Amino acid sequence: MKVIADISRKQHHPRGIMPFLSLMAAILLACVAPATPTHPNSAKGEIYNCADNSFTVIVPKDWKKTESGHPYGDLTRIAGVRLTGPNNPDDVPATISVLHYSGEPIFKTPDEFIDNQLNSIVRIDFDRKPLITDSKIAGRPGKTFQIKTFELVYFPQPKLPPMPEGVVYELAPPHKQVDIMEQYIVIPASQGYFVLSYRSPVKLVPEYQSIFAKVVGSFRPLLP
Repeated sequence: MKVIADISRKQHHPRGIMPFLSLMAAILLACVAPATPTHPNSAKGEIYNCADNSFTVIVPKDWKKTESGHPYGDLTRIAGVRLTGPNNPDDVPATISVLHYSGEPIFKTPDEFIDNQLNSIVRIDFDRKPLITDSKIAGRPGKTFQIKTFELVYFPQPKLPPMPEGVVYELAPPHKQVDIMEQYIVIPASQGYFVLSYRSPVKLVPEYQSIFAKVVGSFRPLLP
């Protein structure tokens, strides 16, 4: 007897435009934001200075900060911070990242980074061409886009009774698929480029969109 759990991917392709409009609203807010945010929750923010002195930004105090273990950090030099929000029923917390990619030795240009994200193996909207728009953050030109991906959340493996001798079996832990919206702003710099991103379960995107907008609006690059 062979027990195999079915972990096939769902192939549904929601096409809603509202999350992208929210992202564009965040860009507009960033274009007019002053150096020090004046929003009502600014008292809950704190200044973050990147370790390589490439940028400063105001981040929410109550989100967990991580300055290492960034995606592709084992392949290229990355400095900055990833912010993790509170847990939620989907068990996939929202994250906001503000990172400086050195462009060495891989993902040397913003276009290479964008192409890598668009070809992610976990994209679920791969059947449509993403809209890549020009933007301006802190006076710098950049590119803005978003994609939909998925993440598998695994549940604790139940304890099973001993199997009879000679039985060949394979177990896959129980899980659920959570659809994710990923939003990116990529800004060229004299040394590498900056990536500001927001990642959240699709149904929770509006809940933290304003926080991302405030982070983007406070971003100040220190490299020419």
